[in-house]
Amino acid sequence: MGKNFPKHLGLKLFGYFLLCLVSLFAVFFVTTTVGYKVNSPAAAPIILTGVLISVFTVLAVQFGLRTSLNLPKRALIYMLAYNVLIAIVKFILSPLALYTANARGQFSIIWSGFPTFIMLGILVFVLYLLVFYRIYLDHKRKAEVALAVPGTLAPAEQFPIARRVLTRIVVIGGVAFLLGGTAAITIIALFATSLPSYLIYIFTTLFGTLVCGALIVAVEFLKKTLASVTEQAIAVRDMAVMTSFFWVGVSFLAAYHALWIVYLIGLTTLWPLDTQSPE
Repeated sequence: MGKNFPKHLGLKLFGYFLLCLVSLFAVFFVTTTVGYKVNSPAAAPIILTGVLISVFTVLAVQFGLRTSLNLPKRALIYMLAYNVLIAIVKFILSPLALYTANARGQFSIIWSGFPTFIMLGILVFVLYLLVFYRIYLDHKRKAEVALAVPGTLAPAEQFPIARRVLTRIVVIGGVAFLLGGTAAITIIALFATSLPSYLIYIFTTLFGTLVCGALIVAVEFLKKTLASVTEQAIAVRDMAVMTSFFWVGVSFLAAYHALWIVYLIGLTTLWPLDTQSPE
């Protein structure tokens, strides 16, 4: 990604991911050791996980973005609020909503498999990424107009490496799907048919409602962040400020969802969901 994405910033984000990953396994180990190995997880380990990841997020934003990117203090504060809200949603509210909904009714057996959580994580990541990218494009165009910059290529087109990585992910996913054959089609079919009922269960719980509310607030903080970043790009007359911020934002989203997949698999392994076989 060249000069717009410093290597040392990438190392900091990777360190952030490793710290969060270690914290997940540490919480699982400690909670099962001290006696939380029951039919469903207590709120304590879930809240502890969310708090730890939120703390690491604060440290990553404070010592990663502040010292590595040319962003105003206001943008960092908004970015911090946005990321902490996402961390709370992913690691506290959503698992509590999942188990609360499951206590009200059984899920399909498909929700007890690792492939389902991987597909769910990828799907949710894509949705988050689309929202992020759309808001980014709106502010990017404002900066281009203010700077009288001709329409530039999208970030993925500016960096051949990023484009090649995305292309390889699609190709590998396609090959894996073809190799999976009937099994892959069956899993996807079951996933698609059970997803609507899963969403209804989740978002009709108190925690599901809190998830919706927190995401709405997070989007507003993201808009404020990008507005401040746009002002900075115009002030220094450098669109690289926005491009760098875009890739940092994508990196955080990718880290959250990779961790979320591991988190859900770990939770449901230690505390299995109540499921039933499809008729």
